[in-house]
Amino acid sequence: MNAIPESRQLLYQYLAGLESDEREAFVEQMQAQYGDDKWMETIEEALSSHMDGEYSEYDDGAYIPDDGDSAEMASNVEVNPVSLNEMAVNCMTPTFHQVIKLMTQSLMLAMLLPSVAALGNAHLVHLTSVFAGLALYYLFFSSSIVHMGAYLLIAYVAFVLFHVKLKIRRIGLITALLSFIYVAASETMLPDRKVWHQIRGAVMICMMKQISLGFDLDSDSIVKTPSLVEYFGYVFCPGTCIFGPWVSFNTYMTVLTPPKSHVLWLARVVKSGSMALTAVLVSNCISQWIIQYLVAIYRSRWSVAFATALSFRFSHYFVCFLSEMSAPADKNQNSSENNALVEKAVTYDWLTVSRPSMTELPRSLVEVVVFWNLPMHEWLKTYVFRIVRPYSNFAAVLMTYLASSLLHGFNFQLSAVLLSLGVLTYFEHGLRRRLARIFSACVESRKCSSECSHQHKADSPATLLANVSFTLLAMWNLAYLGAGFDSSESHAEGYSMRHTLTTWRQLGFGSHIATFVLIFCYLSV
Repeated sequence: MNAIPESRQLLYQYLAGLESDEREAFVEQMQAQYGDDKWMETIEEALSSHMDGEYSEYDDGAYIPDDGDSAEMASNVEVNPVSLNEMAVNCMTPTFHQVIKLMTQSLMLAMLLPSVAALGNAHLVHLTSVFAGLALYYLFFSSSIVHMGAYLLIAYVAFVLFHVKLKIRRIGLITALLSFIYVAASETMLPDRKVWHQIRGAVMICMMKQISLGFDLDSDSIVKTPSLVEYFGYVFCPGTCIFGPWVSFNTYMTVLTPPKSHVLWLARVVKSGSMALTAVLVSNCISQWIIQYLVAIYRSRWSVAFATALSFRFSHYFVCFLSEMSAPADKNQNSSENNALVEKAVTYDWLTVSRPSMTELPRSLVEVVVFWNLPMHEWLKTYVFRIVRPYSNFAAVLMTYLASSLLHGFNFQLSAVLLSLGVLTYFEHGLRRRLARIFSACVESRKCSSECSHQHKADSPATLLANVSFTLLAMWNLAYLGAGFDSSESHAEGYSMRHTLTTWRQLGFGSHIATFVLIFCYLSV
């Protein structure tokens, strides 16, 4: 659900050049010949096969005319982007129906747990969780569930052998090591990379559960060793096994208690479902419509980069809200990051996964990292950052982003983006802390409390200007780093190094140059 590839850009431009009745006749003819769902994909493949000429330089990204003759030629072509009405009919309506079907399948199985919990039989609740989760795995991944089963078998054998039999209190590290070995083997040995790319997100959630369970057992955060049915009930919990989010074992055990208020639970489902629908429509349709106008009017790589990154971010919000809709209520959620958020979570039994308002208009990239995925942030902070921090703060930051990269799979683009974010956030945080101390101003990466000792408060003109400048810089960096997450051919198998470097080269490696400037400023003040 990311930005459209150049082949579809060209197809849209062709359709936009037709009269309304001609366009409708063309679409009807293609649907009749290739099918309602396959006609556009078929034409895209045909267009892609003929792009070895003047467009070959940009075959990994969105179509943007080159400088010189091609740009002059393109500027003479009248482009009439698809109208809002046509976008609603041809994109928003089918997307809406597909997402409603997806939500219905996930929610129906997730609703089994609170329904069975009302019977008061804990053993039955865990068994229901196992079979409902297996059903979801099969619905989404079909025969690919075998790969997931292989990892779970290895992890459970290690759990029983090292923790239950040998009583070794290093099960967290052992599970983490086995998980990363499994990821490396899957990345290099699976013959069909599309299969691995398809199940990678669910595998990541499963690994996070396994690793957190191991560390919690080592630290005695979990007093009683989970039984077989509790263990697999946690792993296969239908509210979290596909889209996430990660929840701790103690949080999962709250499914034994039915919701205090079915009205509030229903309100949670409706709100999260509505936000998920809005996010996917922005990602799949509205952002693509924006791209058409940007290409038609500005013909700028940066304008398309902003829209492409917007599409990617909203596809992430879609998954977050979808997971929020079906996840178990987190009555124990506790984070020092945002007290208001914790209060809301406790009051409404609500697990908050992401806060788009904090990432679309961020005070800093630090806030983007924190609020991008709150459960993921909490997991990394608890099981990576705090463990490494006594040795070195910078090493803890880098190890945190390395662990995140490994969890997401050995993909160059994801690793490069995460590493870039790690360096950016570390030096931005350090620079702003030094500036706040030197000028006694509220310009740190995180918002100051109302009782802070700074002389120049947030409403001071100079402070306001500095904070707005850092916000704009963060938005610019997000556009740069997210520009590579388009729907090019490499999307199905994971983005390649060539795709990533080509995208960043087209943008002049702007964000990385800005990173070096940021480091220089940090070292100079």
